[in-house]
Amino acid sequence: MTPRTPGAMTDTPEAVEDLPPGWFKAKLGQLNAFRQRHELAEIVLVFVAGFIFDVATLSRVDDAQTLVQQGLYLAALCLLMALEQRHKLKGDLPKPLAKGMEFAEAGIHFFFGALLSTFTLNYFKSGSGLTSLLFVVVVFVLLVANEFPRFRAYGQIVRFALLGFCLVSYFACIIPVLVGQVRPWMFVVAVAVSSAAMGGIFSQLNKWNPQKRALLTRQVLPGVGAQVLLLALYFLKIIPPVPLALTYIGVYHYVEPPPRGDDRFLTSGLYRLLHERPWWRFWDNGDQTFYARDGDQVYCFVSVFAPNKFRDRVNIIWSRYNDRRGEWEGQGTVGLQLGGGGAIRERGWRTFSTKSKYAPGDWRAEAQTEDGRTIGSIRFTILKDTRTEPRQFVMDLR
Repeated sequence: MTPRTPGAMTDTPEAVEDLPPGWFKAKLGQLNAFRQRHELAEIVLVFVAGFIFDVATLSRVDDAQTLVQQGLYLAALCLLMALEQRHKLKGDLPKPLAKGMEFAEAGIHFFFGALLSTFTLNYFKSGSGLTSLLFVVVVFVLLVANEFPRFRAYGQIVRFALLGFCLVSYFACIIPVLVGQVRPWMFVVAVAVSSAAMGGIFSQLNKWNPQKRALLTRQVLPGVGAQVLLLALYFLKIIPPVPLALTYIGVYHYVEPPPRGDDRFLTSGLYRLLHERPWWRFWDNGDQTFYARDGDQVYCFVSVFAPNKFRDRVNIIWSRYNDRRGEWEGQGTVGLQLGGGGAIRERGWRTFSTKSKYAPGDWRAEAQTEDGRTIGSIRFTILKDTRTEPRQFVMDLR
């Protein structure tokens, strides 16, 4: 045997032969023991890794690579959950796969963390109003709770409910991207496709599981129940209108679009927005305190993110608050076209609506989809301008 320097590392066959029997098994046992002692740290690490990886790789909602990546995540998640159940119910997986099931839970929750973070970001971007905000908060709570043992203790009930949620969220995004519109029937199709995918998993589990009642209560009902709940929330207009998202909304004294003859109009042409907002009111979008003189019009400028090749409409709903009745009263609706010119890739489709007949008071302008889902809104106050000196307007470019 070749002599070795004490403490030196070598990859010669003699070194391998010197390892005691069961060395790899012992090291694996030590690794598992270490994981059990630091279970919370592992949970946080998996959560952070999945979230950071997703945020770092997440692109536009209509990006083909992103959609394919999410689809692969879902496929891997379904496969891993099915293999885990097969291993628990029948225990006949090939030895390498059976050994890998020790890490199945970490893998399942990594995929759940990555997918839930993606859908949370999408819903957050598209959501507006209290109901949509509450929905996003619930999704975020699920995202965080997914990483803790007390939540995981519910086992298959929670996992299949989350899987149903992820499947519906994925198809509810990809179908409008492919069609180029957002319509209620598309969400129904998304639920139907998701149910079919879940049905394929359930049919396999039904072959492996001798306890049909357990399959029904712990897997089928949670998965289908999550999808039915999402369908109900959609028609209650609580779920935000993914993939649309309002990137900006502001109130101005005048809005001038790029000249039609400008070659930059379709790519980088900027709108000219005039306002007289003081520099220190940096939190306002334009003239949210609007001083009106005779002949002034109120301009509502909006920028809406929509996938490329999208052809749809957004309605601007003007409302004025009635102090005596304590409610908002509609003051007109203007439909604006999304698609064609006026788009900057990252800023979205830009357009505006005007209001020439108005009275002083508190106002609101809402951007809504064709079926009445609010993408975003802005509140502002119109005051009668009693000043006589010339006004000094500032120009923003967007």
